[in-house]
Amino acid sequence: MSKISARAPLVALCQAFLLLACATTLQSHAAGPVPGPAIEHVIRAYVQFHGITGAAIAVQRDDDVLYSGTFGHANVELEAPVRDDTLFQLSSTTKLFTGTLVTSLAQDGLVDLARPLRHYLPQLPETWGDVLVGDALSHVSGVPEVLECEESEDRDRALACVFGMERPMSRRQKFVYNQTNYLLAMMLIESVTGLPFHGALEKYLLMPAGITGAVIDGNSLHVVPGRATSYYPDDSGGIRIREYDFPWFLSTAAGLNLSLADMRRFAAALQDGTLLANEWKARMWQVPELVDGSLSNYSIGWDNRKINHGEESLGHNGGNLTTFRTYPVAGLSVTVLTNGLHSHFDMDELADVLAMTVEPDLLLPVDTLAYHVKLAYIDAGLDASLAMLTEGLHADTLGPDDPVDIVSWFADELADAGRSSDAALVLRYGTERFPAAAELRLQLDEIRETGR
Repeated sequence: MSKISARAPLVALCQAFLLLACATTLQSHAAGPVPGPAIEHVIRAYVQFHGITGAAIAVQRDDDVLYSGTFGHANVELEAPVRDDTLFQLSSTTKLFTGTLVTSLAQDGLVDLARPLRHYLPQLPETWGDVLVGDALSHVSGVPEVLECEESEDRDRALACVFGMERPMSRRQKFVYNQTNYLLAMMLIESVTGLPFHGALEKYLLMPAGITGAVIDGNSLHVVPGRATSYYPDDSGGIRIREYDFPWFLSTAAGLNLSLADMRRFAAALQDGTLLANEWKARMWQVPELVDGSLSNYSIGWDNRKINHGEESLGHNGGNLTTFRTYPVAGLSVTVLTNGLHSHFDMDELADVLAMTVEPDLLLPVDTLAYHVKLAYIDAGLDASLAMLTEGLHADTLGPDDPVDIVSWFADELADAGRSSDAALVLRYGTERFPAAAELRLQLDEIRETGR
């Protein structure tokens, strides 16, 4: 049963001194010998390179768990291990649950995503009358940002503040990530269900999905039994306790805490139609068209990214510590829950690499190249940043060109920059990945002979 309560503040600060010691214990199970070891290899590489304190990670195909593992420390000071039922603060990954909940209410006929919010919330300013339900959940409402108001635990005061602010832009002028939208989502959910947010979440999403251990608390310093302590990098290369606090009335934006066990249940319930029929999932994941005719890259609680084959990856990152992504074309879902790291990187990257480990051709060729090369650098104990794409080389500008051409072009760019050893590494990857591409072998031989 989900719980919501006030927690006593946690005041002890952790001096960061452990890098790899935080990840000495790895308990995992894999569904089969093919994906399991490869997935675990990727996870170990990222843990060691980025100094991940502790994490719980799962890779699923439809209802089948290909890999599920926990490692490291939920609390560094006590050396408490991460377990399958350890709670992690989802931060903004919460938004995809809120989006799924509102879409479920629409499926049940309780709300119309294409209807103005003021139909359900007449207390909203008249100048917001054009904002549709779907606009708010997709961050294209154009309303002011509540976080610009003075900090307050009082929702009425926060609303009075944001209602009195000048609206910065019109509906669907552009995508602007804005927490007011999810304050409005809470009010909408409460209005159409007659329940507080946590009660509606439990009735319409958690219970149907079989999720029993959820806790709503958006303050990282509160003492929540069973929750991992959150850490962020400090200036010395170590870690410190993360200070993060969202007021209760933004629980729809960043207040959910879940375990890996419950995230697996969510992924399965989303995939098998327990939560949403296919047509409603498609509606939830449909991005809005902006006034200039372009499409946004964020739907109802989910961000949308193009992958290979003209398909999409959908999910949400939270606090740069957690992410959940689903890859419908492959039937894959990836959960990454961490509680800290010594060096920042995009958690969506790790989700992509894990998905790519199961489906090698899943991503755009340029992204596949970048991730394979980075893993090669990590395996060699080298600076992985050298392996990432140079400025201007990414999927948004290059597009899904012939991957052999991308390997060759990237190697030339590195060689021209005086990084011949890096170019050779890229070409070695290319010759392994594309053994029929004789031009890559010739290019590699030339670099080895000339140093260029």
